[in-house]
This record gives sequence, structure tokens and C-alpha cells, in this order.
Amino acid sequence: MRSGPRVFGYEPGWLWWAALLAVVSGGLYWGSLQLDRQEKNKAYLFERASFHANEQGLDSLLVHAVIQAESSWDWQAESPLGAKGLMQVMPIALEDVKQRESIGDGDLFDVDYNLRVGTLYLAYLMERFEGDVALALAAYHMGPTAVAKGQRKYPGLPSQGMIDKHAGPQTKAYVKKVLGLIEEAQ
Repeated sequence: MRSGPRVFGYEPGWLWWAALLAVVSGGLYWGSLQLDRQEKNKAYLFERASFHANEQGLDSLLVHAVIQAESSWDWQAESPLGAKGLMQVMPIALEDVKQRESIGDGDLFDVDYNLRVGTLYLAYLMERFEGDVALALAAYHMGPTAVAKGQRKYPGLPSQGMIDKHAGPQTKAYVKKVLGLIEEAQ
């Protein structure tokens, strides 16, 4: 009497098939739990990002777009240049924030510390560049000194024109991406 289909010349019994079914369905179940956990984590990160944006007087859509462009919401992201966490905070940006704000040492992979530092820095850039989102984003990507140098080199040029003439291709693409993400979210 046959107990099931032949597999590579072997006739597994009903117990083997039951075990296979249990393993497959268990894997699917744990996989769905992983996806559910990822969605809950993203909801938590989204909420924390909104909190820190509001705390610094920033539009939460701007902060969410920066996070999407910088790390795709991966709080453990690290670039080859040393940028860390959700907002990909560079060590030099951290030092800049520490000099201007009363913020102690912390771990840039800690979600709240990273968001606090990143939003403080972005708020500073928004203020420095008089609320010009494109210039603040360019400064977040290539540094405020480089943007100020471009403004001196091309006085009177609108921000997007200055970015087009002065910024490199990566910064141009970054600014375009973040502005596009903001527009999509509205």
C-alpha cells in the first residue's frame, strides 16, 4: 500500500508529510509575524520622528522624507563615511549640534538620540538658510559651509539654480528625491 507520492525514489509516510506541512506552515506563520513586527516598528519610528519634528518646529513630512532618503527607516543604517542611524547623522554634525545645544553624549543608533540630533541639526539649517527647504536639504547632504560658499559664488541666484550650478550630482539627486517624497506625501 502506497502512503503518498514518491520523492527521489523514496516513499515517505504520512508522518513525514505531516512534519513537512508543519515546518512550511510554521515558517509562513513566523514570516508573517516578522512582517507584522516590522510594520509595528515602522509605526513606532514614524511616531517618534513626528514627535521630534514637532519638538523642533519642523514639518514632520520633511523629517519623514529625510529619513526615507537617508536610511529607508533602518535605525541601524551606517554609511561608509560614518553617518549613523535613521537620519544618517555624521560625526561632524553631531559635534556641531553639541556646540550649540545642551545635548550630551549618546549612541547615534539609539532612535530617540539620533532623531533629536538630526532634527536639531535640520532645524538649525532651516534657520540658517531662512526657511529655504532646498538649501537646508543641500546643506544637510553636503554641509552648510559648502552651500554658503555656493551662495557667495552665485549671489542672487534662486536656491534651485544655485544647487544646480554648485552642488554635485549626488546632492542634486538627494534634494530632488527628498522634495519628491514630500510632494508624494501631501
